[in-house]
Amino acid sequence: MSAELKANGRLSTTFIMSLHRFIACKHRPLFAQLQGSDLYATFLREGLKPNGRFHPHPTEDTLQEQGHALSIFRRRLLNSYFFPTYVPDAALCASFNAALRANLNDDEPWPNAWTFSLRLTRTGQVIVKMEWDVQDMALTDITRILLCLQGAIAPTTAASSQRVTQWQVAMDIVAAFTEDCNSAFVISPEQNGRFFNRIKPIHIALSKKHDPEPLPLHDRHLTFLFDQLTLNGRSLTADELRHSFAPQLFGLLQNTLLAENGRYTYPPFKTETVAELIQHDHANWQHELCLLTAEASLLYTPSLEPATIHFDGSHLIDHPDAYQHYWQSIARGIEFVVTLKSEVQTLERLTTGQLAQVADLAAKVTDGNLSRTDTQTILDTAQNVGLLFHMLPQMRDALVPSSVFRTTHAIQIFDRCMALLGIHDIERHIETNVQELNAFLGYYNGLQLQYDAKKTNRTVLILTIVFSMLTLLFSFVTIPSFFQDGVGLTWFKPLPKHTEAVLNVPPAIDMLWFSILALAIILVSLVLVFILPRLYNLYRDR
Repeated sequence: MSAELKANGRLSTTFIMSLHRFIACKHRPLFAQLQGSDLYATFLREGLKPNGRFHPHPTEDTLQEQGHALSIFRRRLLNSYFFPTYVPDAALCASFNAALRANLNDDEPWPNAWTFSLRLTRTGQVIVKMEWDVQDMALTDITRILLCLQGAIAPTTAASSQRVTQWQVAMDIVAAFTEDCNSAFVISPEQNGRFFNRIKPIHIALSKKHDPEPLPLHDRHLTFLFDQLTLNGRSLTADELRHSFAPQLFGLLQNTLLAENGRYTYPPFKTETVAELIQHDHANWQHELCLLTAEASLLYTPSLEPATIHFDGSHLIDHPDAYQHYWQSIARGIEFVVTLKSEVQTLERLTTGQLAQVADLAAKVTDGNLSRTDTQTILDTAQNVGLLFHMLPQMRDALVPSSVFRTTHAIQIFDRCMALLGIHDIERHIETNVQELNAFLGYYNGLQLQYDAKKTNRTVLILTIVFSMLTLLFSFVTIPSFFQDGVGLTWFKPLPKHTEAVLNVPPAIDMLWFSILALAIILVSLVLVFILPRLYNLYRDR
């Protein structure tokens, strides 16, 4: 029965990857400083101009504005998070389609040509979307084609060396885009009349030879936007699909098939698992379906013609395609949430990697055995934590659905998407990592201040001792001369003869006070050795 269940509509596959793979190695630290900044965001919106093989998407901006008019997107979402979308020219599209076609047998029918688009984000991600129109195609055939494009099902008539999976084609699209940008981003310090704290333009070198790593390695999401599901030519209602064809819909979202004797069927899924999917149907109307998983979304929106739909808060009065635009905007919002998950996951991996170095560094900090490399690693960690705040405030705002989406229905759908993707769990992990990194940096700074204070005290103590010893040595050297010169001082008057006779004071007593003065100088020098360091410590503490 599942082989006869057929669909009409549109399928899109969204790939999210890091643009770092296409940045020249020597410029990656500079690019990391730009990620999330207003300067980079302004460049993406106004300064990025491909040479002609990629051009702006003809309908994407209109769709986003319609999403705002239909009260799905807030204006803040459009201004802060949505950036221009580009599509390749016909020649590039033909080459990419030919690469995908090699994953199917020569005698198999090829669906309508795929269309391709690309978008950059302010946080350093790149989104590649592949779409094709589905026309009266069995659900199992859709799943089989998707598995073939992923390399999960090998064709029998094509050599393995000729096969290029969907992942690789997505990478090739980004590589072609970087080449069309003259293999460089040149970011001017002046953007649309705004001057940023830069003197010279920033040059970021791009490379179409991305890092050779095993595929797949990126996040991906499937979106099925169907306006008709039929069985033996008869259109099925949403209620019929919920009660009689839920396992087939679940299999489509799971993107899994069983092959036996050349026939493909969906596996026998647990009834409870399928029922849970249907239970969380987020469609508002009885004739719709909105089924969500972490890997795929199914939006079933059959037409209500000839009825005309009027949406609350919308100025699209009597627009014939308002209903389709509504659900296309919902699909665009799901794409945004999936991208957001990839972005926060990138931050989570970055902070976890930095935190992994802290254990060894903390032990070295405590023991005082830091090398120059260790010190530089700590400084780099502090810089990276600072750079996180280019992206964290924007992401934290987007993680609250009501901040970027408007209607209750849209908020419920996207909140469910975030829960399925575990975005808030990742956010808490990032927060914990940042707190622990800050605690380590604070601990290091405290010990560093103590070390610097001890070093300063040691220096002052050494200088004080040296000064005191020199003073003492100088005193011993000058005492004989001091005694000798003291006799000839004009203000020194020996005792009168009659006083000596009366007091019976020997003549040697004339020099007694000079001896006392000399001893006082010696004692003061010795006292300075012990008093000055303590006075310095008292002054520093205050």
